[in-house]
Amino acid sequence: MKLALALVTLAATLAAPVHAGLINVSYVTLTNPRGLQVAEFQAFEHGTGTNVALASQGATASTTTGTWDWASTPDKAIDGNLNQNFPNMYHPAFGYSGNLTIRFASTVELDSFTIYGRLDCCSDRDMYNVAFFDVNDNLLYSAFDADARSLGQVTVALPDTAVPEPTSVALLGLGLFGVLAARRRKAA
Repeated sequence: MKLALALVTLAATLAAPVHAGLINVSYVTLTNPRGLQVAEFQAFEHGTGTNVALASQGATASTTTGTWDWASTPDKAIDGNLNQNFPNMYHPAFGYSGNLTIRFASTVELDSFTIYGRLDCCSDRDMYNVAFFDVNDNLLYSAFDADARSLGQVTVALPDTAVPEPTSVALLGLGLFGVLAARRRKAA
C-alpha cells in the first residue's frame, strides 16, 4: 500500500501541466472601428518562431468589406513586405470600419503576433482588435486596442495554454493501477 501511495504521489507531482502557446488556432480576425489599415500581420509559431501568417506558408487573407482600390487587397497584409506606406498594405473601402481574416494553412500553436501599421498617414487608425478562433469558430483569445500608433508596430505575447504532459498522464495511470493492484492483493 505504501508503494502504491508513493506512486500516486509521484505521478500527481509530475502531472503538472506543460505550458504551450495559444493552441488550436485556425484563423484570426482584425478589426478597427476607426478604419482598418494593416501593412503586415505576423503570427509566430510556438517553439519554432516561424511566421505562419505568410502567404508563402499557406496562409490566406480575406475581407467582407471590400478594398479601397486595386492596390490595397487583403493579401498585402501577409505578403512579407514590411513597407508601411500605401499601397503596400491592406486598406478597406472608405466608409467601412473594415475587417481582415487570416486563415492559417493548418491549426497552429502561437506564441505572439505583430501588426505593422501605416507610417505615411493616419496613424490614429493603428489600433487593432484581434480575435483568434479554432476550426469550429470558437473564440480562443482576443486582444483589444493593440496599439501600434507610436512605433508603427505592436507585438503582443499570447497567453499560454496549460496542457497535461503525456508522460505525466501515463505515470498517473500507472500509479492508479498500482493502488488497485495493492487493494486486490490485500483483499485476497
